[in-house]
Amino acid sequence: MDNSAKPRIEVAVAIIRRGDCFLVAKRPKNKAGAGKWEFPGGKIEPLESPEECLVREIQEEFGASVLISESLAVLDYEYPEGGKFRFHCYLCEIPNEEPKALEHEEIAWVEAKNLAGIDLLEADKQLIPLIQKKAGL
Repeated sequence: MDNSAKPRIEVAVAIIRRGDCFLVAKRPKNKAGAGKWEFPGGKIEPLESPEECLVREIQEEFGASVLISESLAVLDYEYPEGGKFRFHCYLCEIPNEEPKALEHEEIAWVEAKNLAGIDLLEADKQLIPLIQKKAGL
């Protein structure tokens, strides 16, 4: 199949900060990239803004209300096997609740300086320098 004909998938990504740490989640066994870590988020539904998507996804995946602070970046990524994505990335926090792993294998709070040492999805790795800059590293 001609890869240029594949539609790009629009995704909202929450870079959730708590102090010096950022929330990552391990993908479940039944999903692509199983066992790899990712920053939370999901596909943007038709007629949904990236911000609305994040509010919905964080509630569904972590049982928590997210507070969106600022837009961090919009990045394109294409997987070698053909998936084309545009990531709308936002700096966020979960101020009043402890997130729970409702749809992931597990979740963890990781210091910005240690993000490069975890097995992140390839697309999420491109966010590390932006996150470390935000964290003052």
